[in-house]
Amino acid sequence: MAAPLFVAARGPWDRAAALHSLSTHAIDGLDRAEPDEARHTRVMRVEGRALPVTVRLNADGVRATAADGSPLPDAAAPLIRRWFDLDADIEQIDAHLAGSAVLAPQVSQRPGIRITRYVDDFEAVVSIILGQQVTLAAGRIFLGRLVDAFGEPVDGLRAFPTPERLAETEFEALRDALRMTRARAATVHDVSRLYADGFTLKRGEGRAESLGTLAAVRGIGPWTLSTLGIRTLDDTDALPTSDAVLRRALAAHDLTVDHPHLQTWSPYRSYATVRLWSMGA
Repeated sequence: MAAPLFVAARGPWDRAAALHSLSTHAIDGLDRAEPDEARHTRVMRVEGRALPVTVRLNADGVRATAADGSPLPDAAAPLIRRWFDLDADIEQIDAHLAGSAVLAPQVSQRPGIRITRYVDDFEAVVSIILGQQVTLAAGRIFLGRLVDAFGEPVDGLRAFPTPERLAETEFEALRDALRMTRARAATVHDVSRLYADGFTLKRGEGRAESLGTLAAVRGIGPWTLSTLGIRTLDDTDALPTSDAVLRRALAAHDLTVDHPHLQTWSPYRSYATVRLWSMGA
């Protein structure tokens, strides 16, 4: 068996938060969650190849292997770094958020809560669309149906469907597979065709333009874009003000989304949001 690929965390890491995020977002067929073993297996696309990858989360970073024991390509390392936000200067982020009376106790008790991101941008967009205005459990059901109907089988699991696969699917077949409203299924179909035609989410230069393109798709609004900012676009300062879990967590501290105190979390409101999600879940 090949030696695991090790990707180190920069500074402290609350791996329990990452394991919780993995298990609560796990999709039937795509993921195999084993939080008690600090282990998770899922299909990733590495250099265009659908590959089941097993990650073990340790206090100092992630050890990853191909599920069949073969060596992982070097290109897997940066994907894993982004997945678990391992390069973040978390000590600086935590030091800033510790200045908030709301967040300081949790920062003290649980340093190193990072952002667990989506592995793939297209998967992120579709997953967040299917999670709009429904519970996390309902969103996972829709995603499980999508993966089961259109995902490529890979060693006992399935890859997340490619945009080309969904774009070429007749709309009614897609809607029937998802068993959801026409409007939501149409948004998934439109985004799939957009990606199949060559669209990509950009970071840095071109980011605003690519988000504008997504915003023009019917059914994509501010919550979707803010959540994308946190969960895939490396935005450190996003605040999804319409998010129900965030609002509940704020209400527990007698705060609302427009309270001036929230501005003190900038430029790390994404990390504050993740911390509040963990309080209000």
